[in-house]
Amino acid sequence: MKEKTVRYSTVMISSSAPRPQRVRAVLEATATVLVEYGYAALTVDRIATQAQASKATIYKSWPTKTDLVCAVAASTSIVSVPCPALGIDLNEALIEVAEAVRSVTTGTNGRLLLALHEASRADLRIAEAVDQYLVIPQREAISSTLEILRTQSRIGVDIDTGLAARVVASLVIDRALASGEPVRDDELHRIIAQWIVPVLSPQVVDGRTLGPTADPG
Repeated sequence: MKEKTVRYSTVMISSSAPRPQRVRAVLEATATVLVEYGYAALTVDRIATQAQASKATIYKSWPTKTDLVCAVAASTSIVSVPCPALGIDLNEALIEVAEAVRSVTTGTNGRLLLALHEASRADLRIAEAVDQYLVIPQREAISSTLEILRTQSRIGVDIDTGLAARVVASLVIDRALASGEPVRDDELHRIIAQWIVPVLSPQVVDGRTLGPTADPG
């Protein structure tokens, strides 16, 4: 069976924004300054210098620094959440999913996620943007992959994949946000083996694994 991959990304460019390359330069500069200085010290002066753009150009499309950070959240792409190949056990399959989710919290992307998280605590509009463009799509991507696993009878037929996705995101991403560090390999494997697999595994009743009811005929 051909491997399937659930992908998603979000890009927002205002109709009143300057040319795409200028938009990209300003948003990349905003992300760089946000990571380096934090939201409290984020200024349009620093962004303009980093982007080599005039403040007038920036203010025309993004009147406040909140608008800029919201635009960064909206233009941030999250990594794919793959549907593991058939032939591996549930523990291995869910480790693949969890490792993909963990990659959101590593490297440059991880530092930006931490910076956006801190900014969201200071500004309600940023919190709403982060939720809309990052948190919800992340959960939906995980849920979509879990839904595929459920249709393959690899997880329980009665599993609420939306709720399961929230749990996975919380255990992997929220844990990293709280500690400032990605979840270690050994900890990630324990989380999957001891907490996720037992909950998501198909139920066995009288020696029979519960699964989808066959179609008539």
